[in-house]
Amino acid sequence: MLTDTEEAIKQRHAKAIAEQVALLNAWDGKSGLWVYLSFVDTERPQGSRFAGACIVKAPSIYSDALVAWRSRCNPGGEVKMVPVPDSKVPFYTYRLMSTDELNAMDQEFIDWETGHLAP
Repeated sequence: MLTDTEEAIKQRHAKAIAEQVALLNAWDGKSGLWVYLSFVDTERPQGSRFAGACIVKAPSIYSDALVAWRSRCNPGGEVKMVPVPDSKVPFYTYRLMSTDELNAMDQEFIDWETGHLAP
């Protein structure tokens, strides 16, 4: 049984998700920002937790994981999101990229120490 606080948190979370879905449903697909999403599965053994990455355009930083999910490039797990300037958007968008594909990308695009976007 949920406590009053847990129930309130659950309701706020459901409301926030519903708001992002409504925003996404009304979105024109052209405006918004590009976001790099890096997925990690913490259930996997250390050293093999990376689940992939993708780059999507979303109406807000809060809806990018939903856009990735709708594009079938969100494998689940924990996600780190980093905005991508329009000038740095590569060819690989709206699909889950493998480690090999990430390695093939421009050295300026990825910080190879962290696996995230270079500054």
